[in-house]
Amino acid sequence: MDCPVCGHKTIKSFYCKDHEFEKFDVKIFDCDFCNTFIVDKSTAGVQLKDYYKNSYYERPGLLSSFLRSLRYKKFSKLMPGYFLDVGCGSGFFLEKMNNEGWTSFGQEVSKGSKTYLEKLKKSGIKIFYGDMLDFNTSEKFDLITLFHVIEHVEKPVLLLKKIRKILKPGGALFIATPNSKSFSSMFFKCKWFHLDPPRHLAVYSGESLSILLEKTGFKVKKSSRFSFEYDPFGITQSVY
Repeated sequence: MDCPVCGHKTIKSFYCKDHEFEKFDVKIFDCDFCNTFIVDKSTAGVQLKDYYKNSYYERPGLLSSFLRSLRYKKFSKLMPGYFLDVGCGSGFFLEKMNNEGWTSFGQEVSKGSKTYLEKLKKSGIKIFYGDMLDFNTSEKFDLITLFHVIEHVEKPVLLLKKIRKILKPGGALFIATPNSKSFSSMFFKCKWFHLDPPRHLAVYSGESLSILLEKTGFKVKKSSRFSFEYDPFGITQSVY
């Protein structure tokens, strides 16, 4: 198998138990060149949709809510404009951005989050239910965010090309995703919480994500390898 990200031909594989039922040996390809982990869906044991319970989309608890509220600080210096949160989940961040003056749109594939998202429409937030590739809009966005979404996506190149088309010239795309080359990944291996096979169809390194972005017309302006919101939680979950 050639790596679908960088095209490298030397690609090895390993097996890990799924993180939901803990009974299926999921095959994961590992590219030696760009360090992308890619799940073989045929080894998932059951359909992928069975790995997504309604509880997966519940509103965050008190601590998680506080940590997620810190997300806004990343964008507080930007002039509010048109904003799209791809894979908006229960809409917590979407609501925060709307309250800060952004004209807010959300996209979500799961019906499990509908209970929360429908309430946001009263605040003028627009919600699209369905695959992002089927999202048709005449709007152009100043800011588009993907918080822990791209690792769930089967066709990341098509997704990024779609986003490129609806982003305004000079607009910003923000992506948060697990790092395959992180200390936690290398130390915990199959027990690494953010590996999460087979829900996470691909886990990227900083290098491989840059390859994807450049391949689809983006320029990486800034990157960080630490997340106060996700890293401590991931380490704790990996241990226990």
